[in-house]
Amino acid sequence: MTWRYCVQPQLSRRLHYSRHLFTCPLWPVEEETLPWYSPEIFYPVRVVVGKLGYGGYSTIWLSRDLCKCVTLKVLECNSPEAQREMSAYDHLTSLNVPDHAGAKLIRKALDSFQIASEKGTFGCLVHPPLGMSLHEFRTQLRARAGIVHTDIQAKNIMMGIEDPSILSHFEEEERSNPSPRKFAGDREIYTSRNLRNTKPSTNPKWQQTWDIFQQGHLFYGRGPNQNPSDAHHLAEMVAIMGLPPKEMVQNSTYATTFFDAEDIWKGAVEVPTDSLEKLEGNLQGQPQQLSLRFLREALKWIPNERKSARELLADPWLRSS
Repeated sequence: MTWRYCVQPQLSRRLHYSRHLFTCPLWPVEEETLPWYSPEIFYPVRVVVGKLGYGGYSTIWLSRDLCKCVTLKVLECNSPEAQREMSAYDHLTSLNVPDHAGAKLIRKALDSFQIASEKGTFGCLVHPPLGMSLHEFRTQLRARAGIVHTDIQAKNIMMGIEDPSILSHFEEEERSNPSPRKFAGDREIYTSRNLRNTKPSTNPKWQQTWDIFQQGHLFYGRGPNQNPSDAHHLAEMVAIMGLPPKEMVQNSTYATTFFDAEDIWKGAVEVPTDSLEKLEGNLQGQPQQLSLRFLREALKWIPNERKSARELLADPWLRSS
């Protein structure tokens, strides 16, 4: 399968891009802006068509099979999140429910493979290309709420592509006017080119209180070696939000790794001494109390107990002069 070779240095097309390099190689670009970025954990992909984007644990690339375009998601080196994602797609592929009404609505991986290197193993997922994200029309989406998802982010939900010609247009644009990039040691860091669908159409409904947690980067979740760590992530959440409700722990087999039968933390790392009060050091008196109350209304373990965006906009702290 030709996409397995798309991450190798050999290029099927030569791009003339010397004039497109950034003038200052010290400027951080795309995945370099992540607090935990390290060249060792992001694979130095060589572009075949173009770069579509990046996330906290991966980079996304448009590539070409023998007769069609595909999207390559190259995951972080030795990442537990990457392994879970690949296992989830393997499980979805193994299901045989062709008659189920929702089966065709779940995007499955076309293929998956791994790249071995001196630093470790990089997982790769192959998908059909998708169009624009809901991030680009969030205002319209929020007016029609209703999908419940454990990781709702407008950036993560993509529209299908109705007109395949936009893929050819993307490729021609990358050939004639390559995306800016820069040299960083033994690799090149590319900026992403938008892949836009000209006819988006959707009518989903989300439960808004689930989405409040996804409005920013709340917890670092990294160990001393900068690798993702569930233990550190949960310990940070406990420090800021307190212990989760006992029924929440009892209903999760995974939680028993970090909490005992009495809902007491037993994780391998210590809970930090941080708290909302310590993190908020700019306000005094009543403004500080109102701001802390506002944050606690959003930072709740049980999603349905979080206030919606509309309710938070009416909070006294935001309305105080």
